[in-house]
Amino acid sequence: MRPEVLLLLGMLAAVGAKEDVGDAYNYHELVGIPEAAKIRREEENKISDFDAILMDVAPGLPQPFLAGLIIDLEGKNNQSICGASVLNTKHLVTAAHCWRDSHNQASQFTVVLGSYFLFWGGIRISTNQVVTYPDYNPTELFIHDIAMIYLPTDTSTLTKVDLQPVALPNSDQSSQTYVDEWAIAAGYESPKTDSSRVQMSLQVVKCSGGQDSNICASAENGGCIQPGYSGGPFYLTKNLQTVLVNIVERNIQSNL
Repeated sequence: MRPEVLLLLGMLAAVGAKEDVGDAYNYHELVGIPEAAKIRREEENKISDFDAILMDVAPGLPQPFLAGLIIDLEGKNNQSICGASVLNTKHLVTAAHCWRDSHNQASQFTVVLGSYFLFWGGIRISTNQVVTYPDYNPTELFIHDIAMIYLPTDTSTLTKVDLQPVALPNSDQSSQTYVDEWAIAAGYESPKTDSSRVQMSLQVVKCSGGQDSNICASAENGGCIQPGYSGGPFYLTKNLQTVLVNIVERNIQSNL
């Protein structure tokens, strides 16, 4: 079996086949908090090995629309993480479960821009102005799992950071299935070199298990996308324009 990554379809109205899982969808405790601790620990081990420039704003980063989210949760001392995509100078898009899952409510996002790392360097903007899709229900996987983030600081005033918003699909692109095309998922994981920012090429495949309203993708050679991609961009280039096809949701298994 090859890992199959389920991605949200439709930037402002993610709709998928209904799957009621009760309280099982506990993203932050099961995934986000452990992954945040792992990345932070590995970054602490790495940063002493690098020049101070890596701790400042990093110029010319790949995926200049990729943002990290460090998430404070109500009633918890431990932080969680997600990815997000910059849409314009004031707004980002991520998965709604990053803000609220079946067990936890976030109190604040720290948006990380222009850094090689997630917990150090770059520009950091705190916000609690997050709006989830009105019909989002954290006990239903893949349904309306999308949220908009509003920044209190206009990023056009941040002269030190090179941000380039990603384009949303136009009406023709949003109706495409993209099956057999290759696209890129971007996010964060424990740094193996000089950066926690990572990417993976995935081929769009037909979803299994009745998920026809979503987009699924499979990695080459059985590769597995990491938890730090959740909420981050899945994008491709069309006519020299980078287009946000979907939002990375989670891993599932299929007989492919």
